[in-house]
Amino acid sequence: FAPRGKERMYLSVFSARLKDLMVSEGVSRHKLSAETGVQRKSIANWLDGLNFPRYDALINVADYFKVSTDYLVGLCDIMREKVELRCPIAEVRPRLIAKLGAFMAEKGMTKYRLAKELNVEQSTLERWFKAGAMPEVLGLIRLTKLMGESLDSLLGRE
Repeated sequence: FAPRGKERMYLSVFSARLKDLMVSEGVSRHKLSAETGVQRKSIANWLDGLNFPRYDALINVADYFKVSTDYLVGLCDIMREKVELRCPIAEVRPRLIAKLGAFMAEKGMTKYRLAKELNVEQSTLERWFKAGAMPEVLGLIRLTKLMGESLDSLLGRE
């Protein structure tokens, strides 16, 4: 996924917000790594604004700091939100694919049109539906815009 337009901002917002949370909570890279199960090198890359975490790491970091995933990636500016009814990580993908399928049916949308709307290859979309792959965070952000849902909702956190 190559960021386009405003999407470039989300990566820098994520990096800045993660830094702010770590400083305000007095959490080192080492401690965040130990508490979330994420490698320190990955955390360093996030802090340097090189990439987003995988969806499961994003959820773990949001849970650790008790903030929404929407706040972390810059989809909203409210730092602390009530986030409930979190589904287990293993259920996130099937739940997301079911929601996406229902959305497509409601809108009469084909996979071809969905791929165009999300600016992804059809093969990427097929991996989501058939091969058990999960969209990258940037793809999830695009889905929030298209479907009109929060990232936390797509990830089963509210």
